Amino acid sequence: MTRSPEDPVSDRTAETGELSAKHGSQVTCRTGSEASAPLRETLCGRPRNVGIAESPVRTQNLMTALRHRVSAAAHEQVPHANPLSAAQMAELVERAIRWSPSTALDIGCGPGDFSVGLASRTPVGVLAIDLNPAFLERGKSTAKGTPLVGSIAFLERSVQGDEGGPFDVVVCIGSSGAVGSPRDALSRCKELMAPGGVFVFAELVWTSEPAEGFLAFLGIERTYFWLASEGEAVFAQSGLSVEYECGASRSSWESYEQAVLSGRLKLAASLQPEEGEAVRNHATTWYSNFEKHGRRCLGFNAYVARHAED
Repeated sequence: MTRSPEDPVSDRTAETGELSAKHGSQVTCRTGSEASAPLRETLCGRPRNVGIAESPVRTQNLMTALRHRVSAAAHEQVPHANPLSAAQMAELVERAIRWSPSTALDIGCGPGDFSVGLASRTPVGVLAIDLNPAFLERGKSTAKGTPLVGSIAFLERSVQGDEGGPFDVVVCIGSSGAVGSPRDALSRCKELMAPGGVFVFAELVWTSEPAEGFLAFLGIERTYFWLASEGEAVFAQSGLSVEYECGASRSSWESYEQAVLSGRLKLAASLQPEEGEAVRNHATTWYSNFEKHGRRCLGFNAYVARHAED
């Protein structure tokens, strides 16, 4: 799953849980604690009713809850939380199930569309993890309304190293921030893959060199994302071989950004004045930077890869 470019899944700390490998139409959702803020996602000002003397933990929890609401609202009008088309997402599912997987891990599953796609197509047990309760509830609802031949366990938790792998399919779509940098995600996800496993990964890439002002706005170095032309080489450095690659089209990007902006502004209008202004400022600031810089240099590419030795 991906979020809007400035809204990736965060590094997380949450309760542990294990995926049942039992096949069937099981759909569960367990919850846990929450942790640090997403990369580059900052809301201006404090939430309403949080004073200077408030407990830092309580303040952080309130800010996290608001971020989750903003992210869920931003993606309310899109079928999946990334700029790829529905056809591209369906193709990724088809390529993931070619080797008849029995287990899968979806890191930062968002609204759960990819997990549901897997479990509706093959008898696989999917562990779908995210820290946004609204996304998990949406995924649960979608799964319950879809005939499944596999099973899905939706858990509110982070990648902690006790996921019960290795997994036949590892999915990380727009969620590398749950692990670290995109390159960190390649290495960590490779460790979670079973021999002969499949890795479905998608993340922002540079389609051209970004302006220094845009890098400053994002708060990252140029090397944080790779150039679109460098993808196969970057995967190879992590011992992975790319078997399929696709990218979001310009029109798909535009539709996605418009939907995200609309969702954020709709939420802002429903909030108390201070919170609403913060969310509105955040939304319009991102969109203006996307219009000025992002259209020229940002891409969103998806890859299907396997162990280089397979």
